[in-house]
Amino acid sequence: MAWSVLGLVLLAGCGGSGDEPEATPDGSAATAPAELRVRAPANGAEVTADDQVGARLSAKVPVRGSAGPGAVLVIESSCRTEADCRTPVTAAADGKFSASVEVWSLPGRKQGRIIVGPEGSPPEDRTRVTVLLVAKGGGGEPDEPEKRKTARTPDAAPESEATPRAENPAPPESQAPSPGQSPRTLVMIGDSLAEGTEPHLAGLLSGWSVTTDARRSRPLAEGMGILRSTRIPSGPVVLAFSLFTNDDPNAVAALESAVRTSVQRAGSDGCAVWATIARPPFNGVSYDRANARLRALAGELRGRLQVVPWAEAVASSPSLLASDHVHGTPEGYRVRAQMYAEAARACGG
Repeated sequence: MAWSVLGLVLLAGCGGSGDEPEATPDGSAATAPAELRVRAPANGAEVTADDQVGARLSAKVPVRGSAGPGAVLVIESSCRTEADCRTPVTAAADGKFSASVEVWSLPGRKQGRIIVGPEGSPPEDRTRVTVLLVAKGGGGEPDEPEKRKTARTPDAAPESEATPRAENPAPPESQAPSPGQSPRTLVMIGDSLAEGTEPHLAGLLSGWSVTTDARRSRPLAEGMGILRSTRIPSGPVVLAFSLFTNDDPNAVAALESAVRTSVQRAGSDGCAVWATIARPPFNGVSYDRANARLRALAGELRGRLQVVPWAEAVASSPSLLASDHVHGTPEGYRVRAQMYAEAARACGG
């Protein structure tokens, strides 16, 4: 899934000498005791399905990993019913844990998802693994893509006059598709910030087909590799991205190339959504130039690119960010999701 980009450097942090360790570009500590790790299955591993119901595949997947001794964790998996989604597990004295969980392919896709973390922990403190479910005999591809179901509707974020809206906004519109019309589609590819918005997006875009592929610390190159391997559905599609927070702020040319590629993949009837970056300077360099380029591209590609002004929102409402000044608070994630939903509805306007 590697993608070579001129001048793009994958960044890694090192321990600082202050009260807290220096952070990597996504704000995670570079050195952390008893780091939560999923050692099996590997991310992207193929798993032979035990069963198939309609277009969805399922399998019992052994999960092994390590955490702090005695850590109480919950393993969540993509599943058919909510009761099957959560498996509690406690790490042994040596920090190792293991369990067997049921994993179902996500609606309309071959991938299944496993999420491990402490009970009630924020998305950025969890570890995610995506597996590829393959039908017995190696077919792998469901016969018919199942109509995707939207998640239950969360409480929408309260509107605030101080919160900037997406650039090139369009008036709110009814989200229910007309009879015989396919639902509009949003595909989100991103990092831990996308993990935070995932629980809210589907409810904010009622009547849409919404999917999220997110991983903590995901760099731009990996995200664009996922875009290349993603089957773009027919009809109007919004390709949304939560990327570049984990990249060198000097790599503006790589960011622009990625944005233009995403607009091309969205097709003439669709558009792409990107967000400005809000995080402290990295190695003394701010993300101002990258954000300025995103805003310029929004003007140049009007109607094909929407830019979520996340940096501007947190500048006016700092409480939207957690103490690491990178990740959102619960309210911050709701506001960020609302801004992405507004941008998606404005696409094509």
